[in-house]
Amino acid sequence: MSAELFFLRLANLPADQRAALKEMGTRPFALDVVAHDAFTSVYWNSSFRRDSSRIVAGLYFWHPMPRGRVNLPQALAKIWGERERNEKLLHNILAAPLLGLPPFLFEAVRRLRAAKVPLDWPRLLLDLGKWDRPHVSDSCSIQEDWANCWLHHTALVFGSR
Repeated sequence: MSAELFFLRLANLPADQRAALKEMGTRPFALDVVAHDAFTSVYWNSSFRRDSSRIVAGLYFWHPMPRGRVNLPQALAKIWGERERNEKLLHNILAAPLLGLPPFLFEAVRRLRAAKVPLDWPRLLLDLGKWDRPHVSDSCSIQEDWANCWLHHTALVFGSR
C-alpha cells in the first residue's frame, strides 16, 4: 500500500471514525474502541510502522489540507514571524523518541493549521517510519535530514542570522 492510499483510506472513513481518530491526536495512547477500529481498517495490509501510522492518523484530521509538498521542518519554516518558537519546537521534536513525539507533533500541526501552511502527510508517514532507526536506507537519519532542511529553509525564508 502506498502512503497516498493510506490517506485516501483515512479520508473515506465515516464521520464518527474520523472524529475518533481526530480525538486520538490529542490523546494518542488512550483506549478508544471506535478509534482503534478506524485505525485498524486503514492500517490493515499496510507495510508502514504501526506506531508512526497511528500517530499520523491521529494528527491528520486536525489539518487535512491537501497538496502539501514539503516536509515538517520546511512547512514550519514557512510560518512568518515564528522562527524562534518553531526552532525550539523542532528541537524538541528532534530530541524525542518516536513514542514521545505526539504532543510536539500536535503543536506543530496546530501551528501549521493556524498559518494555513499545508503539509506533505504521506511524507510525514514515511519519515516517521524511519524515526529511531538511523541509516535505515539513507545516508543520514531522518532527524539529521530534518535538521538540515530546517537550517536550509530558514536561511532561505528569513536570511542568515
